[in-house]
Amino acid sequence: MFTGEYTVTSTGDFFGTSVDISGLTVVIGAPGEDSAATGVGGDQTDESAEHAGAAYVFKKPAVGPVWLLQAYLKASNPDGENSSLFFISSADRFGTAVAIDGNLLAVGAPNEDSAATGINGDEADNSLPYAGASYVFSRTDDVWSQQAYLKASNPSAYDGFGASLSLSGTILAVGAPGEDGISTGIDGPEDNDLATDAGACYVFKKPGINWAQFRYLKPSYLKAEAPLNPGEEDPCATPDIDFSGIFTDSDTEPEPELISNDRFGSTVAIDGTVVLGGSPFEDSDATGVDGDQSNSDAPNSGAAYAFDLDAQPPVAQGDIAIQQPLGRGLISGANLIDYGLVGGGEGSTLTFNIANVGGAGLTGINISVIGNHASDFAVSPDSFLIMPAGSTNTFDVTFTPTAAGIRGATLSIASSDIDENPFTIALTGIGVGQNSDQDGDGMTDLAEWNLRFLGFDWQQRQTRLVNYYYNNAQGAGLFTQSQISNLSADPVLGPGSSDDKLTLTMDWKISDDVKSFSDLPATPGEVSLNADGDIVFEFDIPGDRAFFKVLVGE
Repeated sequence: MFTGEYTVTSTGDFFGTSVDISGLTVVIGAPGEDSAATGVGGDQTDESAEHAGAAYVFKKPAVGPVWLLQAYLKASNPDGENSSLFFISSADRFGTAVAIDGNLLAVGAPNEDSAATGINGDEADNSLPYAGASYVFSRTDDVWSQQAYLKASNPSAYDGFGASLSLSGTILAVGAPGEDGISTGIDGPEDNDLATDAGACYVFKKPGINWAQFRYLKPSYLKAEAPLNPGEEDPCATPDIDFSGIFTDSDTEPEPELISNDRFGSTVAIDGTVVLGGSPFEDSDATGVDGDQSNSDAPNSGAAYAFDLDAQPPVAQGDIAIQQPLGRGLISGANLIDYGLVGGGEGSTLTFNIANVGGAGLTGINISVIGNHASDFAVSPDSFLIMPAGSTNTFDVTFTPTAAGIRGATLSIASSDIDENPFTIALTGIGVGQNSDQDGDGMTDLAEWNLRFLGFDWQQRQTRLVNYYYNNAQGAGLFTQSQISNLSADPVLGPGSSDDKLTLTMDWKISDDVKSFSDLPATPGEVSLNADGDIVFEFDIPGDRAFFKVLVGE
C-alpha cells in the first residue's frame, strides 16, 4: 500500500507508466501529470502545465507494510501543452522513463525541446522539438535534490532522448530511439544524420563531482531503405493528368529520405559495465546469438545488442558513404540505381557523391563496373588516391546501352573501409531504339518516358492521350517529326546586306520534353537547291526528339 502526501489524482496522469525499485525505495513515473511546479516537493495541486509530467519516490520503513511518499519530483524546466497565435510547444512528459540505484535516480523527458548539449546546458531553449532530456536526482539523509540536467552530445529534433533509462551505480544509460546517426558500434561519428529513427544509446558516468558522457552506442549493423519516389519508381503508373502547366518547368521532385526505423534504444538495461539496448523494429530473420544481421526478411521481428563498456573503442578508421542523388544515402548491397529508358548510342549520366565520414583517411579508392553488361556503364573519374576524414568527392557513371532491352551491372567501389569493401550498388537501365514505339500509340518510347510525369506509359497503348497531347502541342506551334512534312509556314523576307538582296528568316528548334528547346543550326554546307529550284535545309538531329518548333521571323 502506498500512502503519504500523494493526495492529488487527475485524469490522464498515467501514474505507473514507468517504475523502478532499489532496496526499499521505488520511483514511479506519471508523464501525464499537469503541475507547473519545479524541482522537489512543489505544488501538486497546480494544473497549469498539461502533461509536463512528474515522478514520485516512495520508501518503505524497515518495519511495517506501508510505503510512504518521500519525494514529489518535477523537472527544473517543466513545459506543458501550450499554444497561441505565435508559439506552440509540446508537453515534456517527464516521467516517461525512470531508473533508481541506491541514492541516485534518473527521470526521462523524451519530449523536452531544448537544443542544449551535454551536462547542465541552457534549459530555457525550446528550439528542438522532442529532442529529449534526462534529469538526475540524488538523496542525502532522505532529502532528494536535482543533481544534473543531461542532454545528448548531438541533439536533434524528435530524437526522444530519455525515452528509456537504466542506472547501475554511477553509470546511466539513456535511450534515444529517434536518433538518426548512420554510424555503428561504439563512439562512432555523431554528426551524420542520414538514417531516420535508427536510434542510439548514450552512457553517462559520474567519476567524481560531475557527470560526463562516456559512450555513444549504435547497433553493430545498420540497414536502411529509401522509400519509393512516386514520380520515378513506376513508369507505368498513370496519375491524374493536368495539362495546364505543360509548357512550363515542372517543380523539382523532393529527394527521398533514408529510413531505418529500427529505433535502437527504445529500451535499455545496464548492470556493471554491460549495456543492453533494444531495437524492436529490426528486421533480420536471424536467430540466437550473432546471426546474420544483413537481411530484412522478418520485418519488425526485433533485436537486442549487448555492449561491454570496458572494451576499448576501435582505432579510428575511414568510413565510406555514398549518396545518389545528393542527400540520399545508399547502403552497400541494398540499393538499385535505375537509369530508365535510354536511346541506343546516347548516354545518360548520373552523379554520385562519395564521402569519408570516418575518423581517419580513406585510401585505395577504385571504382569499377562488373557484371554481364559492364561495358554499357562508364565511370569518371575511376579512382581517388586518398580522401581525408570529412572530405567529399563526386564521380559520374554514364549508361550508354549497346543493345535493346534491360541492361544491368554492379558498381563496385573498393577502399580501405574495413566493413564496406567493396561498396556495391546495382545498376540497371533499358536500351531502346530511337524510333521504337513498343505500344504502337504514335509516340516513341523515349518520348513517353521523358513525359511520364504527365501519365504517359511507354508500355501501354494510350492513343487518346497521345492525340490529345499532340493536338494541344500543335496549338502551341509544336510538331512531331512525322508532322513536319505537312507543315506550312509563312517565310519572312527582309532586306539583306545590300539593296539588291533579301533574307529568308526561319528559326527551327527541337525539344524532347516540351520544356526546353535547343537550336537546329543550318550551316551553309547544309543548304542546297534541288532540281525544282526549292531550297533544301538539312539538319543533324541530336538523338531522338519528340517535338519541333518553327519560329518565323525570329
